[in-house]
Amino acid sequence: MPSGQVQISVRRRGESQPTQITGDALINSTGIEYDWRRVDRPLPRQLLVRGLIQPGPLALGIAADAAGAVLDAHGQYSARLFAMGPPLRGMWWESTAVTDVAIQ
Repeated sequence: MPSGQVQISVRRRGESQPTQITGDALINSTGIEYDWRRVDRPLPRQLLVRGLIQPGPLALGIAADAAGAVLDAHGQYSARLFAMGPPLRGMWWESTAVTDVAIQ
């Protein structure tokens, strides 16, 4: 593979073997940024810097328990800081529709 290129493996629905795709770049076009370490907003940045939150599973949103209590950088669940909706995408996967958030 030439320098500077990326390669991904994709297994299409109904196929058993993955296909290799090589290109110059990989663009995430799934919507807003879910890795809060890369979000360029003051609130998420300060919550991370102050250790009040930590990245969620697979770096999708932030870590929290099933009730939404946010997990801080020291592994302690907050009694005051809770999350719901898109910040919990790493836990719930679908967290944007009203019906998804209502379940949380």
